[in-house]
Formats: sequence, C-alpha cells, structure tokens
Amino acid sequence: MSGMNDDVQNILENRKIHSEIRLREHVARIREQFPELVAVEKEIAALTEAQMLLSLDGKTDETIAPRLQGLDKKREEVLRSCGLTQEDFQVKPFCELCKDTGWITVTSESGKESRMPCRCICGILAPTYLEQGGIDRYPEVAFDKANEKFFEGRQAAGNVFLAVKTLTEKLKITNMVLFGPSCTGKTFMAVSAARYYAEHGIPAMVIRMADAQELMMEYRKIVQSFYTVPDKEKAVTSKRNLLVEAELLVLDDLGVEVKTPNSEADLLYILDTRAQMGKKTIITTNYDLASLKERYGGRVYERLSHSFKMYMVPGREG
Repeated sequence: MSGMNDDVQNILENRKIHSEIRLREHVARIREQFPELVAVEKEIAALTEAQMLLSLDGKTDETIAPRLQGLDKKREEVLRSCGLTQEDFQVKPFCELCKDTGWITVTSESGKESRMPCRCICGILAPTYLEQGGIDRYPEVAFDKANEKFFEGRQAAGNVFLAVKTLTEKLKITNMVLFGPSCTGKTFMAVSAARYYAEHGIPAMVIRMADAQELMMEYRKIVQSFYTVPDKEKAVTSKRNLLVEAELLVLDDLGVEVKTPNSEADLLYILDTRAQMGKKTIITTNYDLASLKERYGGRVYERLSHSFKMYMVPGREG
C-alpha cells in the first residue's frame, strides 16, 4: 500500500496533536509541583541564551560550558529526587508500536524489510477497504468460517485451501488461477484471501469478470465523452483505479462473461498493468487451461501460464 486515505491521515495527525497537548499539560503540572526544577531550568535557559549571544558577537566565555554541565547534572539530581525521568518530558504516542505514523517495519525470514499498516490503524482502514473492494458482499466468507467437512474426501482441494490460507496469512499471496468444477470452494478461498488482506489494512478487491468487463467499458465511455456527470465519473474512475491498483485483486468466474471485441484487450490490460505495478491477482474459473487458451487466445494464456501458479480444485469423485 503506497498511502492512506485522507480520513486516516487526519486521525493520525489528531493523535499527534493530542499527544503534544497532553505533554504540555503534564509538564505544566510537573513545574507547578516542583518549583526547584523550574529554578534549575531557568538557570540553564539564561546561561544558554548568554552563550548564544556571545557566539553571535563572535565572542566566547570558557566558563559557560562547565557551568552548563554542572547545571545539567544538578537538573538530573533534582529529577531523581522528584521521582521523575527524561521520559516525563517526551511525547507519549497513542500507539507505541508505530509512534502514530500508521506504519511498522517487518522483516521477512529472508531478512528483507517492508512497511505494513500498524494494527492500530487496521481497524479504521478495514471497513473502508471491505466496502470499496466489494468484499462486504460476502459476509460469511472467511478462512475461519470454513466448514471442515467441505473438503472431506477431497484431499487435493483441501491442500489447495491450506496453501492459499498459509500464503495469505503470511501476506505472501502469489498470482494464481484456481480452476475446476463449480461449487468446489474456489471463490471461497479467493474471497477469504481478499478479506484477510482488507482486514489487515491492505487494499483488496473482489469482482466478477463480467462486472470488470462492464466497468472497463464504462470507463472508456467516460474517457471518450465530452461531458459526464461528475459523481458518476468519480465513482467509476475510483473503482477502475482500485481494479488495477489494489494490492490483491480477485477476478471471479473468468469465462462466464459475454465475449466482446474488447474482452481480450481488457483482460490483458488488467493483467499487464497489475504485473507492472507488482500487484497480485487471484483468478477463479470453471474452465480448464486448454479451454482458457481457446476462449481468450494465446496472449492471455501466455500471461497465465508464465506468471500465475495453476491450482486445480477438483470436485468429489463418483
């Protein structure tokens, strides 16, 4: 995720402001309670100012530095006697983990560092990402809501489920095509992955290929039109941008959309643009690989076969 929305940025800024206000109020109470500390700090301030004025005039006073050292030591002694530390004069952030930046740095097993949204902000981001990404339309779809009996007698399908779940929970999802018969759990796995990302503050989107095709068509009309309704233009453009920029995109039911002159071009644009940006895509389809090649042509098949992992999700035998 390259940035955070304005609402979240405002929340973070407000947290910093409130932390600074709390610090000022806390320090004011300390100074009111411990006048001896105030006296020492006034001496330090006056001596520091004198040293600065002399420096501006190109002069020096060799007695000032040791006097300041002595006052600093005296201040430390006063702090100890008052039961205070330097931390009492430092800003205490709302979140110690991210220091109210909204980001944390994580290190992978290979030692590579990357930035991720802090858990303190994920709860704010998640509802927006779930709604914008169309994931909230699947309220009962999540890894922890999977029916254990669903994959009984289907070890291969269960293994795919486990692979998708493991990669997702490590936030290492790869480009993949989940293919096989209807009602085998392909969409459940893909949407669960998207939900996990969104709930962890990472933009994700779930969209049926038919709807993605219609969205691309609407966007073309807007680009080519002399005038469009501003609200509609904003909504369509925002959704189209999420389609190509979301960290994780689920293209559901590839192959059921009506074939148009732009079908192949639209799919290639989505796949190529996301690949260039390093975004991950999960595709679900009832088509086998040979059928996909026949329907979409060699260029789409080439992208899928070279850049995507293929997982067959079989149904029950017999």
